[in-house]
Order: sequence, then C-alpha cells, then structure tokens
Amino acid sequence: FGTTEKALIEALNETEKITLATSRKQGNWPDASTAVLATVNEYNTKLNIAWIGDSRAVLATQQGSKVQAHLLTNDHNAENPKEEVRIKEAGGSVGRSQKEASASGKRKMLA
Repeated sequence: FGTTEKALIEALNETEKITLATSRKQGNWPDASTAVLATVNEYNTKLNIAWIGDSRAVLATQQGSKVQAHLLTNDHNAENPKEEVRIKEAGGSVGRSQKEASASGKRKMLA
C-alpha cells in the first residue's frame, strides 16, 4: 500500500476502535455508523476507496447515452462470513436482538 491507502485504512481502523470502545462504555450500542472515503490523485488516474459498515461505493460511467453502474466495494455485513470473522476478532459480536429477530430474518451486527 502507498501512503494514501495506508492513511485511509488507519483512519477507518482508528474510527472503529474508538466507536467500539465508546459503545462498550455506554452499554453496547445495538447500532453502528458507516462511512465511505474516496480520494483521487492529482492526475485523475488513481481512485482509492476505503469503507466501513454497510456503505457502498458505486462508480457511474457513461458512453453516449448508456450509463452503467460499477460496484466498487463489498458490503461489511454479517451475511458475509469474512466480515463475521473480522468483527469477532475485533472484539465485536454478531447476533440478533429479540426485537430485530421479529422484524427481520437477516442477522444484524452488534458491536
């Protein structure tokens, strides 16, 4: 990774650590924040993207009258097995509260 990539990764890792620590101090919040950060180099030849949570980055391109969407990120949610492992290794937990379970069949991340 270059300097920009490292800075984006470090910023989101530090944000996640602070959020998890604050959550634990205040009673383990059932919700979390999401973010997408993007930078473009001075020559407009390189796009760097970092994300956390259920945010998505999508790039739209146009050729003539045709517009196409390109997904640039993978969702950070509990349905992704790699994300579930990452959450648990970071000290978080993955599960459902009783209220959420009755409202949705999807698993929710709880940190």
